[in-house]
Amino acid sequence: MVLRVLMGVWLLTGPVGNAAGRLAAQRLIDRLLILNPLGSALENGTNGWTWMPSLAARAGFGPYLNGDTDHAWQQTVTVGAELFRVRETHSLMFVSGLEFIADPHNDIRFNPRAIFWDEAFLWTFRWAERFVQIGYYHRCKHDVDNLSEREQRALIYGGLSTRLIWPTASGVLISPRIEVYTIRQDERIPSALDSIGRSMEQLLGSVGMNAHVKRPLGGRRLGLFASGYGLVNFFGHRRGFVNRFDRVAGAAASVGLTAGLYFVGRAELRTAFQFEYWPDSGIPARPSGGSLFSLTVSAHTPEVIR
Repeated sequence: MVLRVLMGVWLLTGPVGNAAGRLAAQRLIDRLLILNPLGSALENGTNGWTWMPSLAARAGFGPYLNGDTDHAWQQTVTVGAELFRVRETHSLMFVSGLEFIADPHNDIRFNPRAIFWDEAFLWTFRWAERFVQIGYYHRCKHDVDNLSEREQRALIYGGLSTRLIWPTASGVLISPRIEVYTIRQDERIPSALDSIGRSMEQLLGSVGMNAHVKRPLGGRRLGLFASGYGLVNFFGHRRGFVNRFDRVAGAAASVGLTAGLYFVGRAELRTAFQFEYWPDSGIPARPSGGSLFSLTVSAHTPEVIR
């Protein structure tokens, strides 16, 4: 059901808008992740305040199987430090993530191309059997050694984020999310490229959905997993701050799905195939998107990062 919804969003707002050359979408580092520090209880529990109770981390790496001129390899790193926890019901965590993209344009087909970066403070609290997460994300993207190509693009888009983390009775973890952006910069070199496509400076906010499911194979240490997301981005008519909400001028969607095997020890190791579609990958100064398949290997802190 979740996959059908994600593909429906993609068909309705993705390829059609991209063909018109008008739409864009931001590339969130945590787009396939659900991070919940309260998903793992402290060993001895807590009846009051606990300072620096936990750390979380994830690292992944892999090639694009149908790479284009901008995508040959990807590497992602996410780390989280829980600053304090109150009675297993409230938590404040600082999170930072990095996504590094290499293109194929050198002798070993591994040429540094772009870096996406984010930082956030996330307040998570328990609501019955669910969790609510509120925070602020600073997100940015920068080119690596690409000014020699005489084209460059730098993005900054930060804003308020809220999401619901909902473990369902069927074992599927779902997480709707909303972001409203307060900082929006889309700097392109040369400036003549500013008029191509939809600018991130018109970005108003986004509404998305994440889903994650695991199914063990004859034990607790080996099994199958799948994670997916859909994200719809809304754009205004103006680039200013105060007058930007006068009307919505357009929308665009990105979708992704990853599925494969997991192995559980002190950490969780995953190997998976991944599919994603973006109307705008955020990389070239002349905005372009596409569909990409990749093979990934990742390791992360179980229970906290899904």
